[in-house]
Amino acid sequence: MLEEVPVGAGRPSAAALVDWRAVVRLATAATPAGPQVSPASRRAVVALLRRSALEAPAWVAQITGLRRAAQEAAESTQVLVVDRAGMIMTAAASLHRLLEGVPAPVPVEAGWRLGPARAVASAQLAGLLGPWSTRLLGQVLPREALVPAGAVPLDGEAGSVSVSGAASALTAGAQAPASVPVPVASAAPEVRAGASEGAAASSGATGSRMLLVAPNVLAFQQRMELDRLDLPAWVTLHEATHAVQLAQAPWLGEYLRSRMSVVVAAVVGALRLEGGGSGPGRLLRLLHGRQADPLAVVLGVEGQQAFAELSAVLALLEGHAEAVLDSVTPARLPSAHRLRQVMAHRRVGGSVGPGAGLSGLVGRLVRLADKEAQYVDGGAFVRAVLSRVGHEGLNRVWAGPELLPTPAELAAPEAWLERLGLG
Repeated sequence: MLEEVPVGAGRPSAAALVDWRAVVRLATAATPAGPQVSPASRRAVVALLRRSALEAPAWVAQITGLRRAAQEAAESTQVLVVDRAGMIMTAAASLHRLLEGVPAPVPVEAGWRLGPARAVASAQLAGLLGPWSTRLLGQVLPREALVPAGAVPLDGEAGSVSVSGAASALTAGAQAPASVPVPVASAAPEVRAGASEGAAASSGATGSRMLLVAPNVLAFQQRMELDRLDLPAWVTLHEATHAVQLAQAPWLGEYLRSRMSVVVAAVVGALRLEGGGSGPGRLLRLLHGRQADPLAVVLGVEGQQAFAELSAVLALLEGHAEAVLDSVTPARLPSAHRLRQVMAHRRVGGSVGPGAGLSGLVGRLVRLADKEAQYVDGGAFVRAVLSRVGHEGLNRVWAGPELLPTPAELAAPEAWLERLGLG
């Protein structure tokens, strides 16, 4: 049998179940750098993403009416244009930090050897992070999230959209997520949307982080033959909406983190054995989503509740971002209709969460509902509310976690409106 040992009692946290340096090394080595283009094209992609991120908060304010939050986001959000290796390192650091606070299941009888299980878990996690890092266009992290020092942002003049800064830093011996991650404020160079140098120095540590994955934006633009100016504007408008959400609701980052922590703890707790010898096999089944009846068996009652709450708030956040994009017309972005059509078939473009890609990765670990459901359910809820009470009424939701729609209310927007006295 396995038992949980409190963190700090001389035995490892759940983070020790994974070799984080190996995860980053394996995932980076197996991940293609991205499109091969000229240095001028690379610089142009980075510059377009940064410029679009600079302009996006004001656009969100105009659409949603969240002007104070948009101004705050514009002044304090760190905009980091990174490569795929940087995204892998950031995702690994995010998951590592969550697992640090979770007690590790440890053997009290024969049947589990941490070394082999750790190697298996590391290889499987690397196999998830690598492909994921090639699909994500952008990610917004709350101020509480950390980015490892090795995930160096791309320089606007000399930067490459290939695996470069983060990979070379790792091979040169830079601290990977196996140690305490370094706050993103220490990573340079950094660009803050809408902030002067003085304002950046004083306010940067208080804002969210917007990561934009340059090689993925470029690859997607080339593959789908999209407008090279409009796509960065579309991506950054989506991500800026998430930054504004976090600015309008200061409690939101911690709420996301706490719900995710409970879900992760439930996944780790599922590694507790009922019989000897099956630990690595069960871990593999969890990582590949092949565990039978995962919500009931893996998450348990508390984990299911936390996941339901996490899914509901992520649905709201993504649905709200989609509603903002609904307001974009060809008068503002000439290829708006084309972008909307393409993105309707690609719901892995960006997200918001307690750490880079954690909601998607944890969902994969336990075969939970995919991101498509977040967009569909959340989008339907937000559009229904907007049709009744507009953005002014919808914006009531940011006042506190008690005003978030429940999973049941997501499917019945009129119930949420009635509860808030807006019906």
